Amino acid sequence: MPVVIVGDGSVGKGLAVALALSGQSVFLAGPGGTRHRSVTLRTEGFFQGRVTVETGVITEAPSGSVMICALKAYSIAGALAGMRAASPGCIISVSNGLGLWESLEGPQPEPAVLTAGFLPSGTIVRTSPGTIYVGNDGEALHLFQNTPIPAVPVSDITTVVNAKWLVNSIINPLGALTGLPNDRLLPAGLQPLVDTLFDELSLLVPVESHEQARQMLDGLLESSGNLCSMLQDIRAGNPTELRWLTGLALERLPGGCQTARVLCALVKAKALASLRSPNPLR
Repeated sequence: MPVVIVGDGSVGKGLAVALALSGQSVFLAGPGGTRHRSVTLRTEGFFQGRVTVETGVITEAPSGSVMICALKAYSIAGALAGMRAASPGCIISVSNGLGLWESLEGPQPEPAVLTAGFLPSGTIVRTSPGTIYVGNDGEALHLFQNTPIPAVPVSDITTVVNAKWLVNSIINPLGALTGLPNDRLLPAGLQPLVDTLFDELSLLVPVESHEQARQMLDGLLESSGNLCSMLQDIRAGNPTELRWLTGLALERLPGGCQTARVLCALVKAKALASLRSPNPLR
C-alpha cells in the first residue's frame, strides 16, 4: 500500500527517504501549487540515502493510502479537509504539540513520536540520531519497523506523546533564543533553566510521563546536534509552534509557569523581529 506524507518540510522529506529506503512507495504531498512529478531526495548524517518519490498536492495522492501527517501544528486544521477527502486508510500524526486535533471533528489519528532530528541543508536533509515511538498494536509499527529510524513499540503511546511535549516545550524555546543546537545548551550553562522549566511544565502532564521525558530530554541534550524546529521556523520567517508547546502550559496552568511565561514572551519578540528583518537569518 502506498504511503502519503502530508508536509514536504525537512521532517516530511526525511521520513520519505527513510520509508522509501525500506522499499515502500511514497507520495510526498506539498502545499497548493506543488507540481505533480518525480523528485530525488537525499539525506546525510544519522541515515544516508538517495531516493526518488512522487510529489504533488494531496488531491493527487493515491486513495486508501496510509497517510502520515508531518505538518506544523498551525497547518493541520487547514489541511484536514484535504487529508480526509483523500480517503486515507488511516492517518498517523508525527506533528509536535498537544491539543492538535482536540477541536477538530472526526476520528483522531494514530500518534507516533519522533525524536530523530531533521535539518534542511540546501537540497539535502541532514539527520540526527533518534527513534520513532509507536503503539505496539498500530499501523505505525508495521510502517516503520524496517526503516533506518529504529521503531520502538510501546504499550501506552499517549505517555510518550506527553513526554515529548514536555521535552519540546523546554528545548525549542531555549534553542530558538540562543541559536544553539540541542547538545550545546547545557555547555552554555543552561542546566538550571532546563531544571526550572521541567518543574514548571511537568505539572501539565501525568506523572507517569515524567521519567520518560527526563530520559528523552537528557539524551537529546547530550547527543543531538540538531537545531530545534522553532529556531528553524524563526530563521525562515515562518510562524512558530509555541502555542502548542510551551504556550499551552500558560493557557492550562493560569497563574503558574512564570519562567516559561517570560521565555514565551522572549521567543515571540524574537520571532517578530525576524519577520521585520529584511534578512530573517540574522
